[in-house]
Amino acid sequence: MKKSRGILVLILTAIVTVFFCYTAAVGIGPTGTGAMKNIKTGLDLAGGVSITYQAKDSNPSSEDMSDTVYKLQKRVEQYSTEAQVYQEGSDRINVEIPGVTDANAILEELGQPGSLCFITQQDEDGNANFQADSSSETGYSLARSLDEIRAAVPSITTFLHQEIISTMV
Repeated sequence: MKKSRGILVLILTAIVTVFFCYTAAVGIGPTGTGAMKNIKTGLDLAGGVSITYQAKDSNPSSEDMSDTVYKLQKRVEQYSTEAQVYQEGSDRINVEIPGVTDANAILEELGQPGSLCFITQQDEDGNANFQADSSSETGYSLARSLDEIRAAVPSITTFLHQEIISTMV
């Protein structure tokens, strides 16, 4: 009885081991869930960029710090879905982006201030500046580059100034 039970345990152990090896190599299902190739490696294994920012003010408010963390998180999401931005202490923010190799390009881009552009639907010649796009996150996409639009559309300051004057008259 004990010998047959030992053989049964050995066979079950071998089956479970083969299953785990297969899952690690190929995964389960059409997406390969559980496979080694689908494991997201962090900064310690994949390498990448770690940046620490320190606030200029000696005592920034917690609201300013949390707003900055949120804005930096939105900006680094384009590099990696595994990117992390978190506050350290009362005046430091850490940014960790795994899998990135060009630290200088990221530092340069994160150091640039954000921009906001107001774009009319059409330029003065009737050319579309943006179009409906159901595959886009916002529902719209640019019909041409932002530089082309800026060159073709008068500045928003001129547009607003003209509107204010015509409203006042």
